[in-house]
Formats: sequence, C-alpha cells, structure tokens
Amino acid sequence: MSEKIKLGELGEIVSGSTPKTNIKEYWDGEILWITPAEIQEDDYYIADTQRKITDLAVEKTNLKLLPKGTVLLSSRAPIGKVAICDNDMYCNQGFKNIICSDRLENRYVYYFLKYNVEYIKSLGRGATFKEISKGIVENLEIPYREKKEQIKIANKLDKITEILKIRKQQIKQFDEIIKSQFVEMFENEKNEEILNNVCEFINGDRGKNYPSAGEFVRSGIPFINAGLINDKKVNWKKMNYITEEKYNKFGSGKIQKDDVLYCLRGSLGKHCIIDIERKGAIASSLVILRANKEKILPEYLLNILDTDEIIRQQEQANNGSSQPNLSAGSVKKYKIKLPNIQRQEEFVNIVKQIDKQKFESEIELRKIQKNIFYKWGR
Repeated sequence: MSEKIKLGELGEIVSGSTPKTNIKEYWDGEILWITPAEIQEDDYYIADTQRKITDLAVEKTNLKLLPKGTVLLSSRAPIGKVAICDNDMYCNQGFKNIICSDRLENRYVYYFLKYNVEYIKSLGRGATFKEISKGIVENLEIPYREKKEQIKIANKLDKITEILKIRKQQIKQFDEIIKSQFVEMFENEKNEEILNNVCEFINGDRGKNYPSAGEFVRSGIPFINAGLINDKKVNWKKMNYITEEKYNKFGSGKIQKDDVLYCLRGSLGKHCIIDIERKGAIASSLVILRANKEKILPEYLLNILDTDEIIRQQEQANNGSSQPNLSAGSVKKYKIKLPNIQRQEEFVNIVKQIDKQKFESEIELRKIQKNIFYKWGR
C-alpha cells in the first residue's frame, strides 16, 4: 500500500476566467484559451483551442498561465473532463487545474483523475448546478509513489489506453457494417414511403402538465429526455421520475413497448427503442414514432434512422439557428425505403447478429476498464 498525499501538497491548483466578450481588443489574438466544452471524452493532450485571446486580455484579466504539461480538470458543466496541455495556454473559470511539481508525473495525475471521475463528481456542491472548488481538488488524496514508479505506471496505462482506443474503434465499426448491409440489401428497392404513412407521431404533453424541475421525485414513472438516450438505448439507471398522479394527467407522450423515440432538439436524430413493457412519458424535445407493424417493423425503423439518406434529410429539415431544431411535421415527410415485411425481418435478423458481436466487444471493453478502475478505485 502506498501512502496517500493531497494534490495540493504536490502541485498548484489554478483556475481561470473569461475576458469580457464585448471588448473586441481581448479576442482573436494568438494566445490559446480553453473552455471545458472543447475537451472530449478520449482527449489526452490538447495542443490548440477554438478561441484565442490577446496579450491585452491576459494583462487586464490577470489570467494565470497554464504551462505546457498542466493537467486540465473541468470543475463544472460538467465536472470531470480531463486532459493535459500540450502547449502553454489559459482557461476560463470552468476549471480547477493541476500544475504539477517535480514530485509529480502529469500523466500519472491524468489517469488518477480519469479513473476516479465518478468519485470526483460526487464531491460537487451547489443547488443550481454542481461544482468542485479549489479546496476540494487540493484535498483529493492521490496514491503517492516515487516519480520513477509514477512514470512506469503511466507508461503501462498509455499502452492500455491504446488497446481501449482500438476496442472502441472496433465497436464503432459494427454500426458501419449495419449501414453497409442496408445498402447492400435495399439499394435497388423500388418501394418508398414517407414516415407519416407508416407511423403514428406522438408528441410529449407540452401544456400545463409539463413537469418543472421541482416536480421530479426519487422514484415513480420514468420521464425520458434526450440526455437519457445513448447508443439506441434508454439509460434507465439515470432516469428522472414523475408521480403516478402527474403521469395520469398527461394527454399525450406516453410510451409503449416497441415505440421508437426520436430527438427533435439539441442532439438531432438521436433515437432509441422502448424494448420493455413499462409506463413512461417523454420530454418535449422528443417525439414517439409508433410503427404500424403491418407496414414496418419497429426494429427496421430503428435502424434505418441511422442511414445516410435519413441523416441527409434530417440536415435539410433542421430549421434551428443557434440551437439545432426539427419539427415533427418535417420528420413525418422523411422518405424511406420500404421493402416487404419478410425482407425487413431478414435485415433485422442480420442486425441482431451484428449487435450480438458488438455487445460481446463491449463486454471485453468494460472488463479492461473495470481492471483499470480497481487499480485506481477509491
């Protein structure tokens, strides 16, 4: 067992700020300035930023320089994004970063934060949105080893990370195989139809019955929003709930088994299928596509929403400016290839076999991640 030492004793914890956006002399310079939104899940080193500031902005805002090698840690919206500066840069107020001392290998810190992210999130404080303070980060205890040992561990984790990256790429390829299979089977399909002729479209109840944030309860009837949809599935574990009484007042937007949910705002086109029998309702950002099973199989509908042709129609229908936005009316007009039910079943069965292989690869990925978590888990 190695001793644990607080991060604040091994490095300097620093944040940043945003130069006034209405002063044009502060912006469009050559100095790197980063926000949490720019950091993606698998980012390791960050060498560039979307926005740049000027020397005047640094001088007037008293920004703290993040030297190359600083470990970036987002402290809000959301908590727990991690990366390493590959160049000198500055940041906004959404970070609590670690400038490592000579006793600390920055990659070692990166992996420690990366694989303790759920614990770090649990430390967030705040009513409106959660945030971790400088003091919280300073008091995080990291298993301490000599610098040479830290480097050895980081090198090993680098190799594991490459394996994880390959696994994730393989998993993504399964989705491309499904798209290719669709093209192979239906490229010359003559029968076409618009979605409105094969599905019932059901919007969420957007009137006085729409729940406010204060009306959600710890358990009850699931209330599904777009953020709970990932990889064509609903994340039932992170669900918001409404009371049975509230649910009974809804005039529309109640789910059924085999319903396909489709996102109209924000993450356009994100979709999933309700594969279990249970009560639930949808947020106003979603619409229910309830298949007429005599014409179209729900699973076929689910998978054609990923095809390039549907994505092209989605992009054309987007009428949002600052925020992407679709109307249910525009989605109703999507033109789809509609083979007979037997051919649809053939396609669905092939997809099930591909999904099975994908699931097995995901299990292997989780095993690797679990081993890493045990290495770093609290």
